[in-house]
Amino acid sequence: MADPGNRESQLQTNSAGPGVAARRKADADKPKTRASVVSDMEAAIAVSYPLVEKSPNPLLVGWIEDQAEHYGKLVSSYRAVGIVPPSSRQPAPQ
Repeated sequence: MADPGNRESQLQTNSAGPGVAARRKADADKPKTRASVVSDMEAAIAVSYPLVEKSPNPLLVGWIEDQAEHYGKLVSSYRAVGIVPPSSRQPAPQ
């Protein structure tokens, strides 16, 4: 049987644990500031334009269609129980 005191000393010397070390390593390449996130996004968008123009049916269109189907099911569920969906509600008088 292992010595419980030995286990405690092992936990104290490696308090971060392997999961935390792996997470820190994975996070090391992530952007640190808002400006770096924006520049990374602009670069990704600039690269994607030629790809979207080449493809007559980019994956984004399929994703949008899928989201529209989910929203349609949600609207149908709202109406089935007598709730007016938010996009169909009249604006509140001011």
